[in-house]
Amino acid sequence: MQRLIDSACEAASRSAIETERSRMAGEIHDGLAQAFLAVLMQARAARHGARLGRQRMLKFLEQIESLAAGGIEEVRRSVFALRSTCVESEGLVRALERLVGSLSIAGRTRFVLVNRAGAPDISPAAEDAVYRIVQEASQNALKHAGAREVTVRIERDDGRLRVRVEDDGEGVAHDVIQRARECGGLRAMRERAERCGGSFVIEPCSPRGTRVDVLLPLRNPPA
Repeated sequence: MQRLIDSACEAASRSAIETERSRMAGEIHDGLAQAFLAVLMQARAARHGARLGRQRMLKFLEQIESLAAGGIEEVRRSVFALRSTCVESEGLVRALERLVGSLSIAGRTRFVLVNRAGAPDISPAAEDAVYRIVQEASQNALKHAGAREVTVRIERDDGRLRVRVEDDGEGVAHDVIQRARECGGLRAMRERAERCGGSFVIEPCSPRGTRVDVLLPLRNPPA
């Protein structure tokens, strides 16, 4: 009997370790890694724009400092498994405004936020999911697609919140989308949406680019 108890405890311990490992991997990918990538993008833009004058360089450095500070806060948040710091302190819409502002690189990639949903009434978990999905999709547009413009739209759609991220980059091949749905960032985005009772779709745009579409339930939809 004792062996059975010990075996059950060991199995439970392994399961808890794997669960925590999976959580931390997701937190590092969605928080710290994204912050470092944003810092890297701004640093590269600053290096290429070094001849554009002191004021322009100072602006890049301010962005890098802000992103680095945000990354430090994300590390602290991840350790305690709390919500995204900026979403918790500023609200979803303001956090998205800051996100797209930090990712815009003058002369290279323009990010636009179009908000037709006001201050959407969704759960804290759904707010976090929206922020992380927009963050991941936006970084993918910068890192992989070479997009010149990325538009983030949030709007109400029949009792739900629709969040859409569209870019004009190189697009993603269908077979790549199929494979990526089961691993990495795309899988993480889908799982975040589904955990909140929502849906996640990624598809190529015409004539070029990629569209990420997320639908999440509102807490108090209009009658």
